[in-house]
Amino acid sequence: MEPHLYGHATGLSPLSVVVGAIFWSWLWGPAGLILSTPITVCLLVAGRHMRGLGVLELLLGNATLLPPPQKFQQQDALSGNPNEMIADTEVSQQESIALV
Repeated sequence: MEPHLYGHATGLSPLSVVVGAIFWSWLWGPAGLILSTPITVCLLVAGRHMRGLGVLELLLGNATLLPPPQKFQQQDALSGNPNEMIADTEVSQQESIALV
């Protein structure tokens, strides 16, 4: 429960909270366990604001990379069913036309 709460409050993914706790406690023992979330958040912020460390934001953050319609189209493409992919694309086009 803690990784989910800490991750949501700090912008970290729950997985990165757990992996960070394991790594920093292995490296520094109990002090690393206590400092694991703040150190990992510092790495996330550095990834957001420094161009060379942008990969850290991708690895540690909990932002979604694709909006929901594109995510469904990606899942259809990966499933290998072209008919379903075409049908979903037509539906999303009709919805976007209706919104205009």
